[in-house]
Parts: sequence; C-alpha cells; structure tokens
Amino acid sequence: MILWAGGILTGFIWSGVNYFFILKLLEAFLIEKSAPKTLAMIAIKFPVLYLAGFFILKFGFFPVFGILSGCLAGLIAAGVFNYARSRRA
Repeated sequence: MILWAGGILTGFIWSGVNYFFILKLLEAFLIEKSAPKTLAMIAIKFPVLYLAGFFILKFGFFPVFGILSGCLAGLIAAGVFNYARSRRA
C-alpha cells in the first residue's frame, strides 16, 4: 500500500512539474517571444524531465498503475484549477 501511495505521489509531482514547464515554455515562446528563454525551457523540459520519468519507470520501485493514477490526478487537478481561475476572471 505504501508503494502505491508513493507511486501516486510521484506521478502527481511529475505531472505537475511537467505542466509547469509546458506553461513556461508556451509563455516564453508565444507571449514573450524570447528565443533564449524558449531554448532554455526546451533544454530543461525535454531531456531532463523525460529522462527522470524514464528512470522512475525503469527502476520499478513504484507500481506503474500508481504512477499513472498520480499523473491522471495531476491532470485533473490542473484542469479544475484552470477552469476555476478562468471563471473568476
């Protein structure tokens, strides 16, 4: 049971960090139109974040379905947060 909770937490955190970097990447590219900042976000997000995700899955310490459940919970939380924020503005 502890491993499932750790997997859900790991997936949730990974999903949240991934979402954060996607927002920063889009902000740097579309709003600021800053090439150096966009390249820095690409250099951080894609190799580092996805390599970390690969090793999380490769080591197999947490159940895969626990990690996937955490990722799904992170996406749902981000969607609810954005929906609530858009309704307030």
